[in-house]
Amino acid sequence: MSMPEKNFIPALPGFADHGALFDFLGAWNRWRAGALAPKRSEVRLQDMQNLMRGMMLMDVRDADHVMFRYVGSLYQDIYGYDFTGLNYLDITEAKVRELRSRRLWSVVAQPVVAVWTTPSVLGTDFIGVSVPLFPDAPDTVRKIMQVLVPIREYHHIAAERQRRNQKHVEFSDQFRYIDIGAGVPDRRLEA
Repeated sequence: MSMPEKNFIPALPGFADHGALFDFLGAWNRWRAGALAPKRSEVRLQDMQNLMRGMMLMDVRDADHVMFRYVGSLYQDIYGYDFTGLNYLDITEAKVRELRSRRLWSVVAQPVVAVWTTPSVLGTDFIGVSVPLFPDAPDTVRKIMQVLVPIREYHHIAAERQRRNQKHVEFSDQFRYIDIGAGVPDRRLEA
C-alpha cells in the first residue's frame, strides 16, 4: 500500500528539508496516483521545469549497470563533462563503487525513495533525491529519476574539480531511504 502525500513528505530527514525537493516529491507522488511508483509514461516534466537542469534519468539493467540516459546541464556545469551514456559506477571511486551500486539497485529492486547530500571539494554543497520509475513495458529496464539541488553557489566548486582533474562523482555522506509502501532496504546501506 502506498503512503498518502500528506504522510510521505514529512518523512524527509532534516538535511533534505528544502522546497525544491518537496516540489519534486509532490509531483512524483501525484504521478504515481496511489501506485507504488509511476510508469515512465506518467511522468510530466512540465511539473518540474525549474528542476530540469539538475535532473537525471538512469536506466538500471542490474546492480552493475546504471546508465545515464538523460543528464541535466547542471551536472556538466559542475563536473565539466556530459555523463550521458556512461555507467554511473564507472565514474565512482573504486572504494565506494559496491556501496553505490547496492544503494542505487535498492531504489528499483525494492521500490523506495532515497534522499542524500553530496559532499564536494569544499563541503556539502548539494542535496538530492532518487525515485523509482516503472518501465512502460514489463520486459524493459528499470529507471531511476534523480534530482540534484545546489544549496549554495557552485561555480567555484566546478573550477576546483577541473583544477584537480576530478573524474569521479562524489559519494553521498548522508543517505536515507524513505518507505513508499514496499518497506525499506537494508538500513546498513544508509549513512
